[in-house]
Amino acid sequence: MNGSHGRGNDWPGPDRHASASSLAAFAEGALPPDETRVIAAHVARCDECAERVAAYAEVDSLVRAAPAPAPPAALRAGLFERIVAESGQSSEGHLVADKGLTVREIEPSEFPTTVAPMNPPASTRPSQLTLPAIPAIARWGGAVAAALIVALLASVLITLGQSRSGANTMPRPTATIPPQPTAPPQNACAPNQLQANLPARTLLNDLAMTSPGTGWAVGAIADSDSSTTTYHSLILRLSDCRWEPFGASLPNATLASLAMATFVDGWAAGVQDRKPLLLHYHSGAWSAVTPPPTGDITGFVRVRAGSDGEVWVVGATPSSHANDGRRGIAILRLTGGQWKRIETPFVEAYDIAPVGPGDAWIIGRRATSVTVSFEALAHLRGSSLVSESPLDGAITLTHLRMLSPTDGWALGDFYLGNGDSPDIPQVSRAIALHYDGAKWTEAPTGASATARVVDVLGQGDAWSYTTQGVPEFVVSTQRQVAGQWRDVPWPFKDIRSFSRLTCATQDDCWAIGMYMWQTSGEITIIHFSWLLLRYTNGAWYEYGHAT
Repeated sequence: MNGSHGRGNDWPGPDRHASASSLAAFAEGALPPDETRVIAAHVARCDECAERVAAYAEVDSLVRAAPAPAPPAALRAGLFERIVAESGQSSEGHLVADKGLTVREIEPSEFPTTVAPMNPPASTRPSQLTLPAIPAIARWGGAVAAALIVALLASVLITLGQSRSGANTMPRPTATIPPQPTAPPQNACAPNQLQANLPARTLLNDLAMTSPGTGWAVGAIADSDSSTTTYHSLILRLSDCRWEPFGASLPNATLASLAMATFVDGWAAGVQDRKPLLLHYHSGAWSAVTPPPTGDITGFVRVRAGSDGEVWVVGATPSSHANDGRRGIAILRLTGGQWKRIETPFVEAYDIAPVGPGDAWIIGRRATSVTVSFEALAHLRGSSLVSESPLDGAITLTHLRMLSPTDGWALGDFYLGNGDSPDIPQVSRAIALHYDGAKWTEAPTGASATARVVDVLGQGDAWSYTTQGVPEFVVSTQRQVAGQWRDVPWPFKDIRSFSRLTCATQDDCWAIGMYMWQTSGEITIIHFSWLLLRYTNGAWYEYGHAT
């Protein structure tokens, strides 16, 4: 496990708690992926550690709500007089340090009000607490520099104490969606304890679990049953054994994608009023963020966050070919506090998967003409596409699972031809492409030949489902554990598909299901809606079914 060697009693085990440093790093999202999973699993079953993580998050929220302090002018003047006295130099206009470095007094207006934290960058967060920037101190004498640093820290703490007592306070910027208490990781609830409050006409697009008992889902709420309806954004949170709408719903908005880096840090992307919409979750609040290089992007279709603090957002742009119904794809990458834009040759993008700093894969679609197009797997390094693997025109990929830079899966289906009929009910088969660090090739998964969809979660860990009928409905599911496939009972009859499978543990998984029903009258109307599916204790359960 990365970073776990030599920890001794610092590492959580069955008979001890996680260390304070590990819990603090976990709350801030600063642990490597493997360690994050271990701590998350431990916190989910340890009430004491969960309370400590929640306390860290609350402290972080209070600190970020504090105004940025500046040292008093008298303190500043006294410090510089002491520096002059100890250095033996003249105080006329400047101080001369070693090798001719000129250091001038810093005016209060020059002290910055924000500073980029380790993760995520300051450009995405409102109202950060900071220390004044003092880059030249490192080259002054040790004792003098130490005195200045201690004094500046003291001034910060004094000012912070005043703000806690009501003095010199400043209002915190209002978040787009008002902050609510941060929910710490929670243990899984029994199936009969869970409830889901899904508004009528809910559309769900993405899902992320941060522990067995906490998670998020995003989508939209249709304003009417009309095919030309408008939408309000929807964010759902699982906490205290209940899925509930979280925060305000934004008008004329749809959220298409979700990425949770940690349980206190995440991103949601979509569109509002035909403009790109990006929300950042931190310290209990979802806040709107506008990356500077959006340019002609009209909406975001995918967002993914890496454990290193990088964020990748896929945006749709107007087509460069007038009236052909196509569009372009541009990618925004947040790294080191800066947003960078990457242009692509694609007209569609279906998923993006980070695998390391400045390193990601994307499923895109190229168009050679108005009627001819094909999918490709493209490798992004830094700010450019470094390789592209065109796919057979019969292949349609839906999502990526990158396990490491040299181990990944691209999942989808292969079109077999012909149309739906009683004689040929299945017109496509599942396909899984594997990346070994050099190339993508189709790999056998061992799933049933009739499987409609296969989803590989890890080595020897996968799911599949089979459909029947016209239209198709899911009739069975299969699970692979340690390389062995077995059937899992499927109790539902009206679910056409499920997607966004995510597992908090190997035996506790969630997915978004789409179901169909019809109402009869003078005209038979077909309805589609969405619900949440959970697998636990060897069985599937549904939540939020509207009919």
